[in-house]
Amino acid sequence: MMLARAFVSHYRRHPIQLLALALMIVLATMLWTGVTVLTDQARNSLLQSENAVAARAHVIRSDGRPVGVDDFAALRMAGVCVAPWLELQRPPPEGRVIGIDPLAMGCFGDTGLGSGADTLDGAPFLDISEAAELSKEGYGSRLYLLTRDENRDLPTGYILREFSMGPPTGELADSFLLNLDALSLLVLLITGLLVRSVHRLGIAQRHGSFSLLHRFGVPRQRITQWLTLELLVLTGICVVPGLWLGAKLAGMLGSGFGQALDSLFDVAVYAGAEEALP
Repeated sequence: MMLARAFVSHYRRHPIQLLALALMIVLATMLWTGVTVLTDQARNSLLQSENAVAARAHVIRSDGRPVGVDDFAALRMAGVCVAPWLELQRPPPEGRVIGIDPLAMGCFGDTGLGSGADTLDGAPFLDISEAAELSKEGYGSRLYLLTRDENRDLPTGYILREFSMGPPTGELADSFLLNLDALSLLVLLITGLLVRSVHRLGIAQRHGSFSLLHRFGVPRQRITQWLTLELLVLTGICVVPGLWLGAKLAGMLGSGFGQALDSLFDVAVYAGAEEALP
């Protein structure tokens, strides 16, 4: 009990130091959580962008003419599993719109586009009829007829081509995620050093009190244990608001971060629904 009073008495005399130490812990937790959440979102978006477009093939006309609604109807009547994908490019800030037909995607079943159809819900994805109406406003558009790679037996006049949903990420994406992980560790290191500096300052100011306790028979190891317990209790109290603030920070930065992913990898368009923050 005497030790507890001795440790608490220091912060009664120096409340600003307690506030600074708590603030550093909250800041460290907030920054690390924010960067970690954004990194996880980027990694999940890259993964979802690959899974949602697993069927990377589309049907084109062998005569070089663009496919249309008639070609879609002819292929479906011939028993070929195809789904329309209408890309409409609008100027910023609206950006790209993609028209899809969920009913047509049902033929893919639990593979390929069928497994990712539920994630293609919400902006920038629209019902293909709405996208077709927008295309009448003069925006550039192009229709693709997506299919599976194994659809090799196509009717005469049609051939299969690889369908690239966006620029390949490859090593560039791995490097991008590695840099984010490094940033997360750097933020944790810097904020940890700030916490350590404030804590060491408090220990230096309490050196006289520790010496007095030692003269009264309190072992130095016991004092060290109480210092560790003090820091653990304070950290446990401050981590919860730090996690909450970190999630809020990630939410505020999420839109700009998504635009960066879209500019670099075209990932924000194809990543699917945004995951909820913890």
